[in-house]
Amino acid sequence: MKQNESSMTSLVSAFSRAYHSKFDTPKIFDDYVSRNLISQEEFSTISNSMINGISFFNSEIGQKFKEQPKELLKWITQVQLSPTPLARAAYCERVVLNEVNLGVEQYVILGAGLDTFSFRYPELTNTLIVYEIDHPTTQAFKN
Repeated sequence: MKQNESSMTSLVSAFSRAYHSKFDTPKIFDDYVSRNLISQEEFSTISNSMINGISFFNSEIGQKFKEQPKELLKWITQVQLSPTPLARAAYCERVVLNEVNLGVEQYVILGAGLDTFSFRYPELTNTLIVYEIDHPTTQAFKN
């Protein structure tokens, strides 16, 4: 991790959520705020890295879509990169929101990275204390 920069893991995670929010249907988890946490340059760089690294994910798909970079990126994000993190985030947030209705007052996010829960639920500011735990540089990036 570089000094005064967010971690690559948190950037790729934000990219995954931003891509899903912008391009996928149906939406499993609409993290519309994540688009604001990464620059267009970072989004393009990560996109190009994914496309150029297709052989890591699946060389057969790389050959099939070698002239269709948007289809390659779609396949990588929808099949390899996003399904588990999106499903986990959607499930966890549904549980948290249900627990808030039952009286829970604290939510701890370990390895928070560029999580956007607090940005997407400002109405919970006076109801729920959210603790985000991650590398200080990554956390400072969001402030």
